[in-house]
Amino acid sequence: MLLVAVLIAVFVVPLSVSGTAVALADIAASLGESAVGQQWALNGFNITFAASTLAWGSLADRIGRWVSFQLGVVVFIAGSVVSVLAPNYLILDAARILAGLGAGAVFSVGSALLSVVYTGTGRARVFSLLGAMAGLALAFGPTICGFLTGALSWQAIFAIQGGLLSISLVLMLGTRGLLHGEPRSTAPFDWPAAILFFIATASLVAALVTGSDTGWVSAPVIALVAVTVFAFAALMWWERRTEHPLLDFALIRHPRFLGVTLVVAVASFTFAAIVTYTPALVQAIYGLTPAGSGMFVMFMTLPTLAMPLIAGALVVRKIPARNVLTVSVILMAAGAGLVAAGAVVSVWLLAPAMMLLGAGFGMHAGLVDNEGLAAAPDEDAGMAAGWINTIRVGTEAIAVALFGAIFIPALTTDSPASAFSAITLASTILALLLAIISIHAMRRHSEPD
Repeated sequence: MLLVAVLIAVFVVPLSVSGTAVALADIAASLGESAVGQQWALNGFNITFAASTLAWGSLADRIGRWVSFQLGVVVFIAGSVVSVLAPNYLILDAARILAGLGAGAVFSVGSALLSVVYTGTGRARVFSLLGAMAGLALAFGPTICGFLTGALSWQAIFAIQGGLLSISLVLMLGTRGLLHGEPRSTAPFDWPAAILFFIATASLVAALVTGSDTGWVSAPVIALVAVTVFAFAALMWWERRTEHPLLDFALIRHPRFLGVTLVVAVASFTFAAIVTYTPALVQAIYGLTPAGSGMFVMFMTLPTLAMPLIAGALVVRKIPARNVLTVSVILMAAGAGLVAAGAVVSVWLLAPAMMLLGAGFGMHAGLVDNEGLAAAPDEDAGMAAGWINTIRVGTEAIAVALFGAIFIPALTTDSPASAFSAITLASTILALLLAIISIHAMRRHSEPD
């Protein structure tokens, strides 16, 4: 039941992002046109998701992973319920912020739970299932949410999320015994670092979102950037002086751990940003309905369903994980570059490019978590999972915010495809640089001392 409960909850997280993206037009029709309101419906979730994962993971190492997971699910359910009832953008965006806070626990603590209960090749298989479940949400989530939006309303998307999370919550009640004797850290929780990290991450993404509406040199953006710099500087100062830091810098700098965590950053600047805004692109340039755009995105998301299982099978058969991850980042960078071209050339190039990108993304899903947690001591599994998901969601929040800042305003112009292509190409170049560093770090780990 533990595995099923975690898989269900993990399924909801990408569904929450892709479903909101598909429903943006219907949300605007219901609550009014507001570029900032629409962006915060997406980015508000990502902000608290990114800012809370590290704290949730570290807290779980101390109070228990089962308790932390359940707390996160309850918070996520509360956010979903309020989203259903939201009468305006203020309430909806606040609810999405709350849901993101719960999602941080679901992702970071969920993978830490599995890493404690399962070991060896069994853990590799479980994490491949974890990646496949995320792929399932990506593959069918936009289509399901598109049909729900068309047949019922955009509120139905959040109602489904709350229902699935409630099932996960109930299933977890019967699994408490599996976690007796789990390794726990005896060090006190680093509250100052957790608060500073939350402030730094949240203000950074908020600056990116605000800049698209008020201008990049406006007073609010400058103030938010100043808060970001101050909070990060204070965090670094504090972590160097405290006896039990929130961040284990020795682990973060380890070549194996560094290499695999950079893979998720490559995924953020390629797959995550593109899959978020492709529904809006094809609705704008091809006139597709929300359901139709959800089906079109399946060119990108269907490969994410099978590829985690294939990658897991390769690792079980003794293919080095670093080799599988190297192929993954190459495919993601190549696919994203072709998507940039396909957006302005032809749908006949766009569709196969999306398939290539989805295949690359699917190869890393689940495998990254397994490899990263294998590099960390068992008592620090929560912290390691939290850091991986912090990089995953933090870079995704930045990538999606930057992408949306350029693309969403272009939806009201005559050239949305050109804007989509330009920001995709810029994201691809950055992803390629990160991929080179990631591959080099993983190769360094594989070399004999």
